[in-house]
Amino acid sequence: DSAANNDGLNAFYGQHYLLFGPSYAITPLVELKVLSFWNILDSSVFARPLLDISVTDNIDVQVFWAITAGEEPSPATPNIPRSEFGSIGDYGGIYMKYYF
Repeated sequence: DSAANNDGLNAFYGQHYLLFGPSYAITPLVELKVLSFWNILDSSVFARPLLDISVTDNIDVQVFWAITAGEEPSPATPNIPRSEFGSIGDYGGIYMKYYF
């Protein structure tokens, strides 16, 4: 019942999840990782495949895409979510990490 939960700023409630996070080294410098959450109570899913590329000794580039699925809010009550990940759209991005 906190303000962050009521405003939708807390993406993960921390209960009733099945987590899956495998990784596979394609080459010594390229790694494929997947992070996924399945909310058991409302059957919504969040999955984020990520490609981690080591450019130099202290620079990594990460390319990811987040996929969400779940029951969307009702048109009659658009501000009330019916599943945790159903009202979140898919998104992606590129990160560059510099270690010093």
